[in-house]
Amino acid sequence: MKQRICLLVALAAALSAMTGCTNPSQPLGVNYYRAGDADIENISRVVFVNLSEDVGYPEIAERMTQALQEALLQKGMFRVDVISKDHTDLRDLDMKKRDPYTIAEMVAIRKSLRCDAILFGKMIRYQPYPNTQIGLYLRLVDVKNGRLLWAVDDTWDTTDRETYRQIKNYYFDEMRETYEPAEEEMGIMSTEGFQKFVAHQVVLTMDPLGKNETRAKRYVYRPAERMGRHTTQVTKDVVEDY
Repeated sequence: MKQRICLLVALAAALSAMTGCTNPSQPLGVNYYRAGDADIENISRVVFVNLSEDVGYPEIAERMTQALQEALLQKGMFRVDVISKDHTDLRDLDMKKRDPYTIAEMVAIRKSLRCDAILFGKMIRYQPYPNTQIGLYLRLVDVKNGRLLWAVDDTWDTTDRETYRQIKNYYFDEMRETYEPAEEEMGIMSTEGFQKFVAHQVVLTMDPLGKNETRAKRYVYRPAERMGRHTTQVTKDVVEDY
C-alpha cells in the first residue's frame, strides 16, 4: 500500500510538470456570450421569467427553470426571483423576441419589475432518455439601458462523448457522495440529474471566476483524487470485511 501511494505521488508530480498550472484553460464547449465581468458584477437583482417552450414538454421547462434558479442562487452572484410568463407586469411585452428591446420597453420592464436585469428564454429542444437532449436559448438584459449582458444558445446531448465526460466530472467534483452508487449515471438516466448538470454549466458561463477547467485539474488533480477516493473505499471495505 505504501509503495502504491508513493507511485501515485510521483506520477502526479510528473504530470504536473508536463501540464503546468499556468497552461491555458480547457473551454466548456458551450456557445455563449458575455459582455464583461464588471457589467454582471454590478447586477444585484434579476427577474427570471419562466422558460417558454413549444416542444411539448412544459413540465420539463418548468423544472429547468427551477434548476437554473437554484444554480444561480448557489453561486450567490445576485438575487434571482422567478415569475410566470403570464405575470401581469409582462402582459404588454414580447418575451419571445430576439431583436433588441426598445428604450420604452426597457423603461416599462424596470418600472414594473423593479430589477436591474431580466433573464428570459426558451427551452428549444428536449429529448428524453436514453438519448437525452436539452436545448436552451437564454438572455440576460440590463433594464437600465437595454444592453445584452449575457446569452446562451446551445444543446446538451448525453450521447456526445465530451458531454458525458463533463457530466462525469460534474458529479465527481460537485456532488461527491450525494448520488452514490449511481454517481454520474444520474446525469444520464435521470432528466432531473441531467438538468442539474446543464444548469451548472450555464451558470459557469455567466461566472467570470469559474467558466473554465484548467489542464492541471483535468490531468492531475482530479485523477489523483479519484484514485485517493478509490483507495479509501477499498480500505474501508477491507476493514468492514474483517
